[in-house]
Amino acid sequence: MKRLSPLLLALGACVALTELWLPALACGVTGFTVGDNLNALSTPTFNADESYKRFAVPQVHAHFADQLTHPSLQLANSTRSTFSCIDARGDAALLGTPGGDFGELVAGIMAWFKLEQKPVNKADIKKLFDAFMERVARPSRPLYFHTDDSRLRQLFVALKNKGLQPAPSKLPDVAPTNSTAAAMWLDELVKPSFQGCGHIRLQLKPEFTPQYSVKLSGNNTMNCEGVPAADCIDAAEVVTEVLTLFYKYWWFTPLGSPERRKVQYVVAVGPLIGTAISIVSSTNNSGACHFMHPLLLPNKGGSTLFVYHAQAVQQMRAMAVRAGGFTTASKHAKLADLWNKVAELQLGATVKHLSSASDIGVFPVTVNMTSSNPNGFGRRMRM
Repeated sequence: MKRLSPLLLALGACVALTELWLPALACGVTGFTVGDNLNALSTPTFNADESYKRFAVPQVHAHFADQLTHPSLQLANSTRSTFSCIDARGDAALLGTPGGDFGELVAGIMAWFKLEQKPVNKADIKKLFDAFMERVARPSRPLYFHTDDSRLRQLFVALKNKGLQPAPSKLPDVAPTNSTAAAMWLDELVKPSFQGCGHIRLQLKPEFTPQYSVKLSGNNTMNCEGVPAADCIDAAEVVTEVLTLFYKYWWFTPLGSPERRKVQYVVAVGPLIGTAISIVSSTNNSGACHFMHPLLLPNKGGSTLFVYHAQAVQQMRAMAVRAGGFTTASKHAKLADLWNKVAELQLGATVKHLSSASDIGVFPVTVNMTSSNPNGFGRRMRM
């Protein structure tokens, strides 16, 4: 075994001493503010039992107030974390966006068709879906998709009425071995009536699909109201195909495998009752706080809010464009910009048409963050 030279030993000692003096930078939250309602509504209003139907600023502030310390607020890196749906039934602290990762993937695929000026086709949708699952989704950062218990129960009744035997009482964890039964499941699973996520369901409903679809031609990102079908990136067509690919991926990856752990399938329970929409952003998104955002509870102590991390999800989209290899490097910025615009268009449609979101207030929530050295200890530098 060779002896280390005096020079290498000296360099090692210098590195060790340097490590002792590196500041222990940490990202922390110092407080938050709730801005005025962005939606021109008279708030608050009350249900017959005097519970809140619609929140004003004080109620939104109260919803988030004790999340700073009870338990202590957790932060997540937007480029390494799953995005859940803004659905107000969520029991866990989350980063939120309409439809979760699934809704984001749909918007991203539509943005890609707009960028490339190509009509919607299944081959390209599959290529983009596969790229997301291979390069963006990971067991530590799974793709989120949710339905709800009531829609699943309706699905089971529909399948029973169509003659599926035995009558289902649970969504299969793996594909049915009978090809006819598997086809029956897939035919029903993509129908709007059986979508537990309102953001996805509305895109599939013919009366709302044009407002979620995107005009193919032109530089502006516009919906497809009054637009000929040949010039439209049809949201229902994209959603239907992504749902089909999702369930095929879910069913045909082995239970417990790393591939299966790339999916977070959630079944929400209870009625969807949101009392406010919160649009969350963070200050000081640099240094130790770079890409860091608070995980927030949409459902706490009986208070249910829609929680949308607008700033964080834009960072996720930019990361997915780069990591997913969806297009050439020269087009990364343009695709990320289009993705933001398509998602914003679709968010607006959901706020307008989702019954539990269309008549409540929209409140900007700014979380104040700081990079600090709270304990004075050094941190180990990773070489």
